[in-house]
Amino acid sequence: RRGGGDEAEPIILLHIGGLQEREGWTIVNAAAAAAAGAGGAGSVLALPMHDLSPFADQSVTSIYASHVLEHAPYATVACNRNSTVGGSGGAWSEFVFCSGDSGQGWSVVSVLKEWRRVLRPGGALFVAVPDLKVLAGLYLNSTLSAVDRVFVMRMIYGGQTDRYDFHGVGFDEEMLLDALTIAGFCQLKRRRSFGLFNDSTNALFRGVPISLNIVAMACDWSDDGTSLILPMDHIQVS
Repeated sequence: RRGGGDEAEPIILLHIGGLQEREGWTIVNAAAAAAAGAGGAGSVLALPMHDLSPFADQSVTSIYASHVLEHAPYATVACNRNSTVGGSGGAWSEFVFCSGDSGQGWSVVSVLKEWRRVLRPGGALFVAVPDLKVLAGLYLNSTLSAVDRVFVMRMIYGGQTDRYDFHGVGFDEEMLLDALTIAGFCQLKRRRSFGLFNDSTNALFRGVPISLNIVAMACDWSDDGTSLILPMDHIQVS
């Protein structure tokens, strides 16, 4: 319930870019045919991750997005060169987000802001991306074979198996936290696993975890500057 009202709001859980179904979650996938072909009877919506227009502002309870955000272009026109966010003192926002238009009309920050738009205040975003710092270290490991290095390279740039399977940006933890902060998220916490789906969030390469998993909350700032976080009893997180 919100605002002390008598009527409970519906629980809306979005699995963006996903294939694996779970009770209560709606898959949002631009490649809807592939998602529908994954089996099961869950709901599948053919929507790009940057356009959740069927959902009203502050209507969604939680969003799960595993290894999908890196498919967005990184550049955007909308930026604030005086911004100081995250541990980098704004380096990510000032350099990357001010580098020009992506040419596609959407970008990492606009995607995150769209997700923030539909989330209720205090709603949870479970976002995971390939950890560029880890992958770079693996690629430079002299013990890897040529085949292994190609595999690491594909994790960085995308498998390129179809028109959706290309990466437009790479993230380390600092960059992702900065982007989330710019988009209006707070209470950012890194997790080893989300425990929700069996997917790339748990991926290992040669025994090394390669996924950067962050839980973020949609900020709602009270007058005294503290964030208002709603209970998340409907979500089980490991």
